[in-house]
Amino acid sequence: MDPLPLAGPLSLVERKQDRLQEDRAKEKRLAERDRQRKQQRIEDAAKAKAKEKSKAFRDIIKLSADQHQSKIDELAKQLKEDPAALKAEFDAYCADEVARSSATAVSEWDALEPWPEPVTTAELLDDIIARINQHVRIKTHDGALIVGLWNLMTWVHEEVAHHSPYLGATLPKDDCGKTTLVMEVLGRLAWKPWLSGSTPTLSTIFRVADREKSTQLFDNLDTLFLRNHEVAELFLNGWTRGIKYVRNEKIGGEWVPVAYDPFCPKCFTLIGTVMPRPLLGRSLLIESWPLKLGDEVVEVDPFNEELMEAFKTLRRKTKRWKQDHLAVLKNAQPSRFVFAPQGTRGALNDDLSHNFLSFPEILPGENIRRQIS
Repeated sequence: MDPLPLAGPLSLVERKQDRLQEDRAKEKRLAERDRQRKQQRIEDAAKAKAKEKSKAFRDIIKLSADQHQSKIDELAKQLKEDPAALKAEFDAYCADEVARSSATAVSEWDALEPWPEPVTTAELLDDIIARINQHVRIKTHDGALIVGLWNLMTWVHEEVAHHSPYLGATLPKDDCGKTTLVMEVLGRLAWKPWLSGSTPTLSTIFRVADREKSTQLFDNLDTLFLRNHEVAELFLNGWTRGIKYVRNEKIGGEWVPVAYDPFCPKCFTLIGTVMPRPLLGRSLLIESWPLKLGDEVVEVDPFNEELMEAFKTLRRKTKRWKQDHLAVLKNAQPSRFVFAPQGTRGALNDDLSHNFLSFPEILPGENIRRQIS
């Protein structure tokens, strides 16, 4: 066998080719490094911008709602972004904040389409009262009527209410359906329900009220008003449109006074009537009733599709009712007399009753008008 030939020295051409390949590989490595560095700078800039935007959102959300748009426009100019797109991001941020502070499970129901046919007030009230009575026992028929009227008021509250009567479900002991009425029934019927299943913080109440104008539903307040005088003061101020709740907030590193609007519908459950006397006079207290032997009520089961559809139908009808009657309610001139049906407790003055007595203006000749009057 012939011996293998020994490798001789590389030719000049081969050495040039190897050097060329090494140079190309080096260029690729340098280009890749530059690309990675450029990408890193872009990502770092995006993170810094997102951090700046998040900090700005946290500052803006502390302001009253009527200042949000101007601050968003300033931020868009600073970040060189489209104001409309930035406002959409801010709205999503606010929605996430509300979702984290609320136990509501029906927010998606707010997007339901109105009922296709006209809805009269009497028919709608009858349906709402029937739905309430299926799930809880209220001491008197008038009590269920008041709950139904209060629910309708939440849908037109922002447009027509000057005072905001609070609705309270009470009884001297537990297990009488108060939570079912407020959190499960009204939580599915009221305008933009915001549920607080535990002791709410003061800042959460006034921030959500100012920003969302939702219907705030509180469970088991009991002695909260006596333990936290600031919450009681907030409720007293929030009874009248236009009275602001002023707090110092740290905005952009500086402390500035911010005026929040706490005016929105509020409903709560409690045992007894442990609450400040002025607040008692601004509330409608409905006594739920313990079940007797043989009484039956329907559980509000969120997995009962037929039942949930029934609630959705009532919301759609109420949305149509608002659409049809809002203009009439805005121009209604109720009679000046005190409205305190049997089954409610609290000193209801003329201003408080004004909200409810607007409804007879759209109930001429109907039996329900006689019940209200």
